[in-house]
This record gives sequence, structure tokens and C-alpha cells, in this order.
Amino acid sequence: MQRGQAFDAFKLLIAAVVAGAIIVIILQVMGGLDALLPVDTSQFDTTQAEITEVTMYPAGSTQGTVFTVNANVISTVAGRTQCFAPPKIVAIIEGKEATMHDDGKHGDRRPRDCYYGGTWDSSTKGIGEYQAKVFVEDKLLVSKESDTITFNITDNACVTVEDHGDPETKLDIVFVGHGYTDLNLFDSDVRTHKDFLLSTSPFPDYRDRINVHEVRMQSDFGCYIDHSLIYCNDDRITQVATQCPVDEIIVLLNTDEIAGTANPHAYVTRPYPEITVHEFGHSFGPEQINLADEYAYGMSITQGNMVGNPPNCAPAAACPAGWECVLVDKFGMAGCTFEEWVRPIAFNTQSGVSVMEGASVSRRSDPSQAKPVGYNEPSKAHLRKLLEDYS
Repeated sequence: MQRGQAFDAFKLLIAAVVAGAIIVIILQVMGGLDALLPVDTSQFDTTQAEITEVTMYPAGSTQGTVFTVNANVISTVAGRTQCFAPPKIVAIIEGKEATMHDDGKHGDRRPRDCYYGGTWDSSTKGIGEYQAKVFVEDKLLVSKESDTITFNITDNACVTVEDHGDPETKLDIVFVGHGYTDLNLFDSDVRTHKDFLLSTSPFPDYRDRINVHEVRMQSDFGCYIDHSLIYCNDDRITQVATQCPVDEIIVLLNTDEIAGTANPHAYVTRPYPEITVHEFGHSFGPEQINLADEYAYGMSITQGNMVGNPPNCAPAAACPAGWECVLVDKFGMAGCTFEEWVRPIAFNTQSGVSVMEGASVSRRSDPSQAKPVGYNEPSKAHLRKLLEDYS
């Protein structure tokens, strides 16, 4: 994460965070209520309908991938585009029908937006080219089909770049790339980020318990950056990453912008391995947030959506043994993520800063220019506890 040249601070501007959270909640509530209402299919007229934006994602992937087919279905009446749900809408793939939905739960964006999604499991299919089309039908049984699209089941694109044995007992980290057309560049970036992460304590002590893989294919996860935060289509990411044995996913974006985000995966822009270490601290482990930001958001925990306390922040009234319990962050703000929490140690300008507190990075294009960063002792203790679960 960052503030200007620093990836860690104040990108969650107070007003933006609070306003954004309220908007998200309102939209979720509205969407949830809308999803509970019965769907009226009586007004759908096939003769006035158009089937557009028919796509299959991924356009090519390995056997076992659960592909997602999408289509936009609209009606034009008296020159006005309207959204009427068809009584029947399916994708036809290899002569079999796959039901499509507009409920926001099948890769179809939001409920009731005329953008439909359905899934197709390729587990029993062989390598080759396949065809799909979308079929709609109204209450009078008048039907229409979309143009046919093609997609491919390919050889496995998973490449193991660090192998220490059986995935059943190892921590398997998978890198996937967004926006890479040069897969040699992606491979080089993966190895740079991988080596930087695994050279950061405590990972070197557990390196023989960690496998690292990359999915060497061109992918578009719909990622975009807003105020240094990265947003992606996590369903697509999971589809691609599961070509490999996977416990944790790191998403590399092919851009020089300074940005990073975590939850549920670590999302990082390519020139900044320091951010990989920070975001992996957030995403590694079973919780929504594992290691927390050791700087203050300028807001109360009552305004944030977080359950429980992270291992590197603590309530001010319950300072853990061995902590300094510092209330003020390096910017003079009170708190550790939230105002009620304290940090384990003070910022030391001589020895540097815990990576969860942030590390300053300058805009660059070469990830090999990264400077070493580190976790503080409470953070290391938490990571060691997680790593001890592997062998």
C-alpha cells in the first residue's frame, strides 16, 4: 500500500473509506433485496431481443478448468433498450445445455443487469477446440441463438519454478499475471518476486517447505487500479490459478504504477517486490486479514469491517507481554490500523521499518532494484506459526 511515494499510508483516505463503505453497503443491501424479488419473464419478446457480448472465460485453459460463459441479453422496444428476463436462457456447448443466471453469483456481474453467466466443467473433456452459443426462448416458445464462439482446452500452463516436494505437505504459492503479453517477462518477474519474498525472514528458515508455481499464460482478470488499490475478478483468478496445486495466490499486474492490495489474494504491480512481501503478509493465512497494517487509518474499529484482532496489532488496554505498545504511527496518527489498537514497536529511522508499517518505494520499471525489507518480531512469530503447519 502507499501514500504518494510510500505504498503503505493514507491511501484509505478517511472520507473516501467511510463514504465508500457506506455506498458498498447500500448497494449490497439493494442488490440483495432485488435478488429476493421474483423474476418477471412474461414481458420478454424474443423478436425484440438481442444477444451480445457472448464470451467464454478463459478463452483457453487446461482440462479440468470450470469455464464461464457470459452474454448480455436486451430488448429494444420503441427505440428504448429494456431489460426483460427470458423464460429460458442457456449456453449450448457440445450439444449440452448449461443454465445461465442473472443473480450476481455465476460470473455475471450484478443481479438483474441483463448480463448472464453460466459455468461449464471441462473435467471429462479432451484437449482441442470447442464451440459455444447462447439460446433464449420466450413464453410463446419463440427462440433465438447467438453467434457461435470458440474456446480451447489446452495443455497445462502450470510451471513449477521452485519445487520442494509433495504439494500435500508443502505451502504451494501460485503466481498469475494480468496484462502480460511477453511470458518471458512474466517468468522473470515471478522469479524476482519469489526470491525476494523467500529471502525475507522468516521464510528462508522454511524454504524447503514451500513450492512456487506460475501459470504461464496470457490472462485478463479485469484488474484496474484506483487510488493505489487493485481490484480484480477473483473468480477468473481462481479459475486460472487452480491449474497448479495452490494454497496462496499472488497476482502480478504488468504496470509500473505503485499499487498493492490483499484480500483474498496478494495483488501487486510488477516492479515492486517490497509490496509483495507486505501484501503477502496480509493474505497468507486463514483469516480475512492476517497481519494488519501497522499504521493508522484515522478511524475507529466500529467503522471498519474486521472481526477479531490481528497478531501484530493489539487493543490499547491489553498490551501483550514483550511489546512496547506504541500508540502513534510513524506519521503521528493514533492507532495500529484502527484508533483503539497499538503497534508492537516504535518506528526506527536508523534500522528501518517493519514492512507491515510500509516501506517507501520510488516509481521504477525494474523489480530487481527493490531494497530489503523485514517483518518485526510479532509478525515473524505469526508467520512461523503458519509455516509450521507445512513439512
